[in-house]
Formats: sequence, C-alpha cells, structure tokens
Amino acid sequence: MFYFGYRVPEGTKTFWGCRAILDGRNFKHRYVDFVYDRQSLMGESKKDRDELIYWLESGVLKQAISKADELFKNFEIMTDMNKEFTLYEDEKGIVISNPGASYGYLYVSAYFKNQPEGNEDVR
Repeated sequence: MFYFGYRVPEGTKTFWGCRAILDGRNFKHRYVDFVYDRQSLMGESKKDRDELIYWLESGVLKQAISKADELFKNFEIMTDMNKEFTLYEDEKGIVISNPGASYGYLYVSAYFKNQPEGNEDVR
C-alpha cells in the first residue's frame, strides 16, 4: 500500500496524510506548501473516511497548516531534521508531522485517537 504522509500508530485504520514541500529558498519568505496531488486517505469504510475529512475541514487542517508555517518560518522545523512535531491536537484527533531529514519535504498525518485495534502496520 502506497501512502503519502508520516507514520501512524499500529492499528490505526482511518488516516489522512500528505507530503508537503518545505520551501526555504528565501530566508525572508519560508513557507510550507500543501500540494493537492501528494495526499492520501485510507480507511475501511466511507463513513469513517468522510468523518475524518469533515473533522479536517472543520478548521483542523487550516490550524495545522498555520502551525507548520509558523514552525518553519521560525526555524523550529528544519529540512535536515528527523523529529516529530504535533501540528494540532484535540480530544478527537491529532495531526503530526516530521521532515524526515528529507531536505525539502514535511510528511504529515492525521487520525482519530482511540480507534479500534487492527492488525495492519502502516509505518
């Protein structure tokens, strides 16, 4: 299974992810670009996938993007790092990321907490 995004905990059945671009060519104007064709949505049921997308579109993704931009502009996220960052978290779910020492990408995943256990490891 091919998946754009960062790892999710073992047993997570429904999740969204992307590979964003960390554009730091200009030190005065550093930004994170979330591109439409580097995203994945995984889940066993349409209902679960729709619920996750609804949560993301309710303002969660916008806040996560803003947080990623802020961290990158303030040089807290660097392209040569291999460190996990929490971009958003509430009682329902979490958005995490890691540049993975990729020198240009930020791998992002979002999922609900407390999902039923499964056997598939998507790391």
